[in-house]
Amino acid sequence: MNRMKKKWIAFSLLTCSCFVALFPLVRIELEKKKSAASGEANVLLVLGAQVRPDGSLSKSLRARLDEALRYSETYPIDRWIVSGGQGSDEPIAEADAMALYLIERGVPNERIVRERESTSTLENMEKSAPFVPSDARLGVVTNDFHLARSHYYAKRVGLSPLMIGAPTPDAIRLQATVREIAALWKAWLVD
Repeated sequence: MNRMKKKWIAFSLLTCSCFVALFPLVRIELEKKKSAASGEANVLLVLGAQVRPDGSLSKSLRARLDEALRYSETYPIDRWIVSGGQGSDEPIAEADAMALYLIERGVPNERIVRERESTSTLENMEKSAPFVPSDARLGVVTNDFHLARSHYYAKRVGLSPLMIGAPTPDAIRLQATVREIAALWKAWLVD
C-alpha cells in the first residue's frame, strides 16, 4: 500500500472517530442548555438509578430526587412519577426507594405513582407514559449527561416533556459521559 493511501485511510478513520464521539457530545450539551432554560411542569417523572445493596441511594439518584424537590419549590407538582425496577443487586425497586426519599422530605404519598417494572431508560418511558395525564405539563428529571437519550426515548413513546437536568456527581462524570456516547448510538441505531 502506498504512503498516500495509508495517510488517507488514517485521516478517514480519525474523521469517523471524531464524528462518532462528537455528535453525541453535541447532543448532550445542547440538551443541557435547553434544560437550563426550563419552563413550568405540573407532573414530574423522575428516572431511577442505582440503589445500593444497603438500601441507600447512589449519588446520581439522590441528585435526581434533590433536583426534583428543588424544582417543586418553584412550581407546584400535582403528580410525582418515580420510575425504576429492582436490579439483581438492589434490595428494593428503585421506585420504592425514591418514593421513600420523597415522602421523608414532605411529598404526600398519595401524589406519588410508582413504576416498578422498568430496567432501562426506554422502559422508564414506555411504562411511565400511561401514568401521565393527557393534559399534564410533564417534566422529566434525570442527570444532565442523560438528558439527550431520555428526551429521545420520551418523544419516541409520544411524550413531549420539559427536560430537567440534575448535576452529575464529579466522581462519575467522565465515565458516565463516555458510557452515554455509546448508549446514544445504541438508541439511535438499534432500539
